[in-house]
Amino acid sequence: MKKEVKSWKNITLEQGIELALLDIEGSWELITNQMSIILDTTMDEIENKPAALVYEFMNDYSFIKEMPPLKKLDHFKVDGQWYKLIDLSEMTLAQMVDIEEYYSMGLIENVHKILSVLYLPAKKSLFGKWEISEYVPDKKREDIFLKMDMEAVWGTTLFFWSIVQGYTKGLKDFFNQEMTKKMNMKLKED
Repeated sequence: MKKEVKSWKNITLEQGIELALLDIEGSWELITNQMSIILDTTMDEIENKPAALVYEFMNDYSFIKEMPPLKKLDHFKVDGQWYKLIDLSEMTLAQMVDIEEYYSMGLIENVHKILSVLYLPAKKSLFGKWEISEYVPDKKREDIFLKMDMEAVWGTTLFFWSIVQGYTKGLKDFFNQEMTKKMNMKLKED
């Protein structure tokens, strides 16, 4: 029987978030914590496993030292529902504000929420064009991303992280400029 090759496809975004938030210096403690997260078990259970299992884990999951490959996910289907990446040039103010809020609360902890703003329910029309639903915050959609595999969502996350930084900086710059203009106009009127 051929052994399954482990990859980022075997790790959910939820597990990836937990792995990224580990703040542990010692290598054995880090490895056992990673095992606990990936194998969805307690530290006590990990500590009672044979040492050979730890070495096998280290070999099978050595890829977690490197990030998943970068690739943009345009659309995907979950439980019969299609989700499509929005056209960023058509992003609403509500979407930008929600992204900025989630980002300010911590990118890693809230990446699933940011993705739920960028990917909306969609369906293909008869002519093959996508019809994307209007944006409404949705906890169920956030949870869908937590269950998706890291290989599918992480590359897109890194791509949009850079875009989000640009959008939030641009939005702040815009508001600062507008406030400065209004203050200058007010001073001229007085």
